[in-house]
Amino acid sequence: MSFFITGAELDAAYASSQVKVRPGQRGRDESGRWFIFVTYNGGTGGVTGEEGDFVALMDGADDYGPYEASADLDDGNVLRNSPAGQLQAELDDGEGGWAQYKGENRKAAVTDGNVAQNDLLKLDTGDGTIIRHAAGVAATIGTAKLADSGTALAIGSMDIRIDI
Repeated sequence: MSFFITGAELDAAYASSQVKVRPGQRGRDESGRWFIFVTYNGGTGGVTGEEGDFVALMDGADDYGPYEASADLDDGNVLRNSPAGQLQAELDDGEGGWAQYKGENRKAAVTDGNVAQNDLLKLDTGDGTIIRHAAGVAATIGTAKLADSGTALAIGSMDIRIDI
C-alpha cells in the first residue's frame, strides 16, 4: 500500500514516539518520485545520516529491524548490495525518515568526483557516498544524467532506480 506524501513530510526526521507510519511504508510525491520510510541506524561508527546520503539495509540476521538502514557503509552489518535509498533529512540513530528509491533525485548526492554523464552508480564504502561502476558488478542504484560537479551530483542530475 502506498500513499501521496508532501515535501514537508519528506524533509522531516521523526523520533520513534512521533512515527505515524511504519518502517517499509512507501509513498510518492507530486512529481512521481517514490520513497520508503526507514529507521536509521548509525552503525558501528555512530555515523549521522546526512540529508542526501545513500543508505543500505542492515543485516536482518543480526537482529536489526526490518527496513533499518545506515549510511555507515563500511560497517560489516550493512548490506551494501541492498541499498534502500537516498535520505531526505538528517537522521540520528533510532530516528525514522524517508529515503527516495525511484525517480529524479530531489537531494544532491555525494560522489567520489569521477562520475560522468550516463554512468551507472553504486554505493561506495564511504559514509553515504556513491560511485560509478560497470554493469553487473554491484547493485545499481541509478544512472547519472549529468557529470558530477566536484564531488556532488546536483538535484535532478541522477535517475534513482533501486529495487527494494
